Amino acid sequence: MAKSCLIFVTALCALTAVSCSKNKRQGYQLVIPDGEVTSSPSDSSVKIGDKLTIFCAYPSYMLPYIQKPRICHDDIKNGKKFGTVCLGLKSTTNSGELVNFLYQYTPSHRGEHGLRFTCSNLAGSVELNLLYGPIISDIRNNTSKTLRLADSDNIQLFADEGDSLWLSFNVEANPPMTSNDVHIISSAAPYPNVNVTGSNVKLNFSNVRRTNAGMYEIIMKNTVGNSTLTFQLVAYCELNDPLCINKEEVIYINIYFPFVVGPRFRYTNGTYSQLVNQNITLSCALQEKTNPPSTITFSTTANYTSNVHWLPTQNLIKFHTLVIPNSGYYNCTARNAYGSVTQWYILDIGYPVNDKIEGKLLSYTPGSLTAQYTYITYDRNTTYYSVLISKLHKWYHIDVYIKFAGLVHYKSLPPVESYDVNLTTAVNYRLVVLGYNKYTEYPTFLVKIPFTINDKNEIQI
Repeated sequence: MAKSCLIFVTALCALTAVSCSKNKRQGYQLVIPDGEVTSSPSDSSVKIGDKLTIFCAYPSYMLPYIQKPRICHDDIKNGKKFGTVCLGLKSTTNSGELVNFLYQYTPSHRGEHGLRFTCSNLAGSVELNLLYGPIISDIRNNTSKTLRLADSDNIQLFADEGDSLWLSFNVEANPPMTSNDVHIISSAAPYPNVNVTGSNVKLNFSNVRRTNAGMYEIIMKNTVGNSTLTFQLVAYCELNDPLCINKEEVIYINIYFPFVVGPRFRYTNGTYSQLVNQNITLSCALQEKTNPPSTITFSTTANYTSNVHWLPTQNLIKFHTLVIPNSGYYNCTARNAYGSVTQWYILDIGYPVNDKIEGKLLSYTPGSLTAQYTYITYDRNTTYYSVLISKLHKWYHIDVYIKFAGLVHYKSLPPVESYDVNLTTAVNYRLVVLGYNKYTEYPTFLVKIPFTINDKNEIQI
């Protein structure tokens, strides 16, 4: 089947005004030059929690010859790639000769910045430009012997007057920080020197004096938000110095991090169409740990859950050997004292294409082949059918598709249909009918009729 699909695609590339490309995940696929991939906002810049809308626009004349349009993007968790997610699309609007397919994505974690969205069979892509305010991390100082870490929010430093101290920390933000985005508020003087190199901010006290003593508030700000680092600096001076005010005192630096105490989910809501008898896992992972800890509860509208394993301690829902009654909504609710949030998945379970069709070739006249189709069983879940005519390769004994025999048919085949095709003698042909539905990735062969044409234009099976 995979080999026939490859030849199917290669033939379409040769017969139409499209090009072919190859990628590791999907093999050969059509690349349609007349389509386009756009987004709203047009620069794909959104904040966490806002919606990015991607439009996959296909020429209407090409839709019968491609599988259902899909959009793909990397599956990113905590900034790391864990594979690729592909979802089916539904058409929304027609714009002239283009049919638009819409997809909305809501980012929930800064690690999704740079996420790239591609539409099947279309060149180009949309890259997510995720905007977020400054986030402080990785705080360090220049002398480890003076660093006493009491807990994650309190750092104590010891220094004598005249010492040189620096405190550095990383600030992740988009748009990125510059030196003009770092502001110091303090009654002490002089202020430390501020150096910004990439995402690193460094505060330098080149010669600690008693006038440096006081509270410091360091504000990092960009167009999206701000974060504040606050510390108290108490100068430590010689005991025999008559001007020493803070005898035998130490420097206390207290760091305060803004953080979200209510729960947030790492992934967005989603709809998944799956074949029966498959095993899948749905994740209800939180974006970060919360304080106080959050609890996870599950609910569903499905009629059957005996094959479902609910794992609240792992934030997972696991399914073994899916059945049709597993279809429905699956909800994950996380809550603590500061709030609650619910994430949902729609699971749609179905069978492979299950039509049984009897095909018969009725006649051939130069330039026209007529076939008859009779349904033995009809599968209402079949999305569409395509009819092709192939010839057997002389040496390799594989199908080479030479004709897209007529239009693609949605929901059912006509009882009788004629195809514009010129056939020759001494060639082994085959008429093929393929069926598609949303649960299968590849088409199902429903009719295969091998035949030849003799000198009298008679069909020989």
